Amino acid sequence: MDHKPANYKPVHRPTVDELLLRNKNYAATAHRPWPDMWQLLEWTAPSTIVIACADPRCDPQQFMEGRKGEIATIRNLGGQAEISIHDVATLDSEFQFKELVVVHHTDCGVTYLTKDGVYAYLRENLPDATTAALEAFPIRIFSSMEEGVRHDLEVVRNSPYLRKELKDSVRGFVFDIKTGLLNPVV
Repeated sequence: MDHKPANYKPVHRPTVDELLLRNKNYAATAHRPWPDMWQLLEWTAPSTIVIACADPRCDPQQFMEGRKGEIATIRNLGGQAEISIHDVATLDSEFQFKELVVVHHTDCGVTYLTKDGVYAYLRENLPDATTAALEAFPIRIFSSMEEGVRHDLEVVRNSPYLRKELKDSVRGFVFDIKTGLLNPVV
């Protein structure tokens, strides 16, 4: 990201060992055991699956106030449906979801990236990768969240891996990180 403020100072970035220490603390102080899957499914099963961005500011469980077990969530770079379809189809075989939701969000880091920048990074850091392999690396960068959501809605509607009922239910939104509201995209 080239758009860093003049007073930018990187925050502490913990190592895996530090995160493992935090996990021990979590396990000792905060964790409450979950029931096994068969027990969980006796009292709840998600009827909605959400594809959303992996950005910590875009957590559907939080902004949709999901209770445990209500929402199944798949999160990835930009909340892209193309790289989530197989997961959705696999989970649908167990849960038979009623609705599918695609959520992108304002100020998404993807909008700060360029294909050229990603390819340059890959070329520099993967010197053994062939040009053909790098050119085959799929990168989808979009300039507006609405454009990205519309694209993902079409991906879902045209997928051969999803049931008609699930494709017909798909809805898209842009989550506004400032207001906390989901704004529909048609």
